[in-house]
Amino acid sequence: MRKALTLIGTGIAAALALSACGGGDNASAPSAAATLGPANPTTVTVGASPVPHAKILEFVDQNLAK
Repeated sequence: MRKALTLIGTGIAAALALSACGGGDNASAPSAAATLGPANPTTVTVGASPVPHAKILEFVDQNLAK
């Protein structure tokens, strides 16, 4: 009996979790290809902890972002 209740509870939790991830039809939203380009740059803001993530982002900023 306990296994059956556990299985039912897991099934319900999985169904709720997967239905929350379902996307709606966003026909009015612009596509990514239409909004991105050299004439329309995008700024990405990233939050990081001081070590090691901030050091990695500093390296990227100094060496890779050209």
